[in-house]
Amino acid sequence: MEAWRCVSLAIMAYREGDSLAARDWCQRCLAYTDRNPARIATARIIQAMASYQSGDAEAARSELVEGRDLTGAQFAAGLEEGTGLVGFWYDWLFARILLREAEALIEQPSPAAR
Repeated sequence: MEAWRCVSLAIMAYREGDSLAARDWCQRCLAYTDRNPARIATARIIQAMASYQSGDAEAARSELVEGRDLTGAQFAAGLEEGTGLVGFWYDWLFARILLREAEALIEQPSPAAR
C-alpha cells in the first residue's frame, strides 16, 4: 500500500501545482519492487503531466507513451475484477481518466498550429 500512497501524494502535489514534488512522488512509487501494472501506469501518467508542467516536454511525451501503452493493453484485453497484484478494475479506470487528461494537456495543438 505504500506505493499507492505515493500515487496519492503525487496527484495531490500535481493538483496543488507542485510539479517537482509530483515527479518525486512518482519516482518513489516506481522504485517499489512489486510491479503492479495499474499503479505503474498511473504513476507514469501523473509524471507525464508533471513533467509537461515543469517544461520538460520530451520526458512528458515519453512518460505518456509508457502510461498509454500499459493502460491501452489492459483495456484491449478487457477489464475484469482484478487483484491487488495487477490492479483492480477501478485502478485501471482511474489510470484511463488521468490518461485522457494527460493527452489533452500534452498533445494539444500548439498556438501556431491553430
